[in-house]
Amino acid sequence: MTDSLLGLTILFCLGYIILIGIFTAGWFRIKDFSFQEVAGRPSVSVIVAVRNEARRIGLLIGDLLKQEASFELIIVDDHSDDGTVEVVRRILEKHPGILYRLLKQPDGQTGKKAAIEAGIRASRGELVVTTDGDCRVGPLWVTALAAFYARYHHKFISGPVCYENKKGFLASLSSLEFLSLVGTGAGAIGAGMPIMCNGANLAFEKKVYMEIAATMQGREYASGDDVFLMHGIKSGYGPQSIGFVKNPAAIVVTEPPRNLPAFINQRLRWVSKSRGYADPATITTSLVIFVFHLFLLVFLVAGCFHPVFLTSFFIMLAVKLIADIPILHAVSGFMGQKRLLWYYLPVQAIYIPFVVFAGLAGNLRGYSWKGRKKRRKEA
Repeated sequence: MTDSLLGLTILFCLGYIILIGIFTAGWFRIKDFSFQEVAGRPSVSVIVAVRNEARRIGLLIGDLLKQEASFELIIVDDHSDDGTVEVVRRILEKHPGILYRLLKQPDGQTGKKAAIEAGIRASRGELVVTTDGDCRVGPLWVTALAAFYARYHHKFISGPVCYENKKGFLASLSSLEFLSLVGTGAGAIGAGMPIMCNGANLAFEKKVYMEIAATMQGREYASGDDVFLMHGIKSGYGPQSIGFVKNPAAIVVTEPPRNLPAFINQRLRWVSKSRGYADPATITTSLVIFVFHLFLLVFLVAGCFHPVFLTSFFIMLAVKLIADIPILHAVSGFMGQKRLLWYYLPVQAIYIPFVVFAGLAGNLRGYSWKGRKKRRKEA
């Protein structure tokens, strides 16, 4: 191996080790949260923006009806055409004891961001909690988030999310990759450098949202209501204003993509919003991860023509496999999904080229979501 190639390989490996090491240390830095003895609770508004969720929304509402905490439920319909509104109304009318409102987006206003904002503006709670219409939550979900806020008073709270346990290679691939994203986001928060979260499980102060809503970055993007809000609060109140609730009762479970096109389209949607990021830590993380995987792929392809590049490939691959395991092992254990680690090695054959593909395609083309196609400039 030439000296320049060896130096480049070492540089890539060091960057990756340092970055993943920071996230791993951050995950273990977050203390397990026990809410049983927390006194006082804020008033809570749970907001669910829905579009064409007739198949799953009844499951979520059933879970919300079992909550051991009081809250206001606001469901905002984003022009569903599959009977979602009728399903919601039929279920909730049978439970007059729950405080709820069903809002419909007016003509001319579309998209999840607009729906969530409408729900927030109509809410009365001190703490806003959001999830998605295809999710499932445990009976202590609201309790855990409210108690975490009551103890630490974070302006923004990120909660754990995982996919449902389903068999099959694609389900396991997407679940393991999703665990890595959730673990990275949580670890970054624990390390004092919040970079990402998931809108399926968030809580934040309404007054803070109202303060920064008009000036928040990324308003021109259809996706990214969760991350842009976190970045806005981080910028205005500092990274210490953001917390991650590490308690199994706070876990939200969502449905994995049902097929490969759905998986690819979802990831492209997530990547598309990265063009609007202004947070230095998020940009740096994205670049390090993308460049590392890009050169892994480049060295593999180049190694087919010159064996010296294969040495670099196998060194970087070994570094990746070793560096990723500690946080994946910890997060999968917390989520009760350690079985996914059996797929860790075979998944790499798909994951490495997919990171490169998603990084490029997500910034160069549009995507479709809930029957709507988004062009690159509005993604």
